[in-house]
Amino acid sequence: MTDIFKRFYRSPEVENMEGSGIGLYLSNLILEKEKGYMTVDSEYGKGSCFSVFLQNCKN
Repeated sequence: MTDIFKRFYRSPEVENMEGSGIGLYLSNLILEKEKGYMTVDSEYGKGSCFSVFLQNCKN
C-alpha cells in the first residue's frame, strides 16, 4: 500500500479517472517536512480512510 505515496503513482483500477498521481505524494512530503505522518486504512471495493498526524506546536 505504500506505493500510493510515490510520485505519479496511479492504481491500475483508476485508469479511466482523471488525476496526476501527485496529490498523496505532495501531502506526505509536506507532512514529513513538518515531522508529521499519514496513514491509510483501505478495504478493496469499499474505500479508504486517511489519517493525518501532526506534532503539537510549541510557542
